[in-house]
Amino acid sequence: RRAAQPARAEAHPEGGQAVIVISPERLLAEQADATYTQAAVQEAWKTAHRMLRAELLRPEVARVLVMVGPSGSGKTTWLAEQPEDPNLVAFDAVFSDRARRVGIAKRIRDAGKLPVAVALVAPLAVCLDRNAARPPNRRVPEAALRRAWGELQRWPVGADEGWSQVLWVAGERPLGERVRSFPWDR
Repeated sequence: RRAAQPARAEAHPEGGQAVIVISPERLLAEQADATYTQAAVQEAWKTAHRMLRAELLRPEVARVLVMVGPSGSGKTTWLAEQPEDPNLVAFDAVFSDRARRVGIAKRIRDAGKLPVAVALVAPLAVCLDRNAARPPNRRVPEAALRRAWGELQRWPVGADEGWSQVLWVAGERPLGERVRSFPWDR
């Protein structure tokens, strides 16, 4: 098993650096076998939390985006569309579990940073289609995707979870109809 690489800024489509993206799903996909076993998923989450801990120590990081939405909802694509900011950190995961969302918001806030939830909403059919179109090493098992989508319908993100802000994004809309910048940049 190879050592996890540190969090890094993802390349922005127009060049430069976009944001620092930490993604358990991406860490899992980068493994040689990319098998979605319980042990592999747990290890990817542990690594992602270590990466987050390191980023929370950086004084220039003021806020952390926590991407919330089922696989295929458009979280990673939305992040790639955002303005360049190498001091902005994003934790890109499903976060369908309310307790996990509350925990990460508290952890970010306790580190003196602003936790911002970015919730992407897309119909189940859109998520399933996008997931099926992914390369095999990035495809999430359909049962897991359906479960996460259902959990997010029952327990959507709320301000009462400890977020400084909750942004709702329609993940199924074409690029021109999506939120294209952060509200604090306006």
